[in-house]
Amino acid sequence: MRKIKSLTKMTLSQCLDECQRMWWFVSRSNLAVPKAKHEWCKKNGYNIKNSCFFCQFAVNRREENYCIECAGKQIEPGWSCFEPEFHYALYPKKFYKEVKRLNKLHKQKEKNNEKT
Repeated sequence: MRKIKSLTKMTLSQCLDECQRMWWFVSRSNLAVPKAKHEWCKKNGYNIKNSCFFCQFAVNRREENYCIECAGKQIEPGWSCFEPEFHYALYPKKFYKEVKRLNKLHKQKEKNNEKT
């Protein structure tokens, strides 16, 4: 996977792919989640909002109250990274699985749109 050249022009697909890559690392790391996210971003040359591709995607679309534009909400409108069953800071392995699920769902929607 290539690094995203322009974070301000990042597509939803790019956001999801990079997010999944980052969370694969975070879910296997012994570091605290914020530290693991920061380390992955640093190692991969990213300086993104909250060390989070979903946040960066949202900020690109809206500066204030940016959570409204979260990448997860673009796929499922009620989605939140703070959900008790997969809260990103508490359950990194579950959150990784959730990001994979969202990415798969998005790719399926894209594929269906290509057919129509």
